[in-house]
Amino acid sequence: MIEADDFLDPAREAGIDFFTGVPCSFLTPVINRVISRTDLTYVGAASEGEAVGIAAGAWRGEPGLGDEPQHELMGQITARLFETMQIANRSFPTSANATRPAIADAIASMDRFNRPFAFIMAKGTVADNDLDQSPMTRRANCERADLSDGGDSTTRAGALERLLEIVPDNAAIIATTGKCGRELFTLADRPQHLYMVGAMGCASGVGLGTSLNTDRPVIVLDGDGAALMKLGGLATIGAYGRSNLIHVVLDNGVHDSTGGQATVSPVVDFAIAAQSCNYGLSLTADSAASFEAAMKLALARPADSG
Repeated sequence: MIEADDFLDPAREAGIDFFTGVPCSFLTPVINRVISRTDLTYVGAASEGEAVGIAAGAWRGEPGLGDEPQHELMGQITARLFETMQIANRSFPTSANATRPAIADAIASMDRFNRPFAFIMAKGTVADNDLDQSPMTRRANCERADLSDGGDSTTRAGALERLLEIVPDNAAIIATTGKCGRELFTLADRPQHLYMVGAMGCASGVGLGTSLNTDRPVIVLDGDGAALMKLGGLATIGAYGRSNLIHVVLDNGVHDSTGGQATVSPVVDFAIAAQSCNYGLSLTADSAASFEAAMKLALARPADSG
């Protein structure tokens, strides 16, 4: 058994200071210690899928250990799943002397193959830690405004064209899977674009993880279907997000790239949902002109205003 700091100290020395995940009894000592340390950042995700979008997946279970049925099954197949996904992995180090070599191996593997690396933790690997965590608080002022002007509606491509005209050159743009990413690529493919090919619903999580590790603007382009798939992500962004993250939901009411099947977005007000989830500013637009106005307001917000 090791202490959490036996792993976290060499990880911090190696430049790893950002962690995310969901509650897990195996990882509780590590999670508690990360939260309690002032030199590390922890983002508590609403789901494993969201945590994957933010940084990494959360897996649990171990063969031969009595546990919930779904966890026991996961424990039996976790290593094989990683191998199938061609993700290098190894057991979480069980001695303090083994932590630095293990972290060095992980970093070397990620640098060499440009893929994630996974540690598989057995129960009882890390000693218990007390939790020192401040309660979440709402922002003093969560603003919401409807900028709709009743003007001519615009296409998704039209909105993207307006966006590209006003977005700063140093801004990262993370586009959801489907036609949004394809159209953005067609209009302008730039190094600061990230296209979430196949990762439906994960754009907002990736955007949050990115924005918390840079001071540059980060713009997430979501679809209504993708946003609804990970609606809990709004609460995570509201709790942890900063003003450099701009979350755009392009709502056309359908899953456009799979045949135009209707979503339930006509009965959802994303701006009200965002405001309720602690977004500092939530805006509604219904035309190219009002969309441009909304983007300019969002980009002009003071740093760290939420």
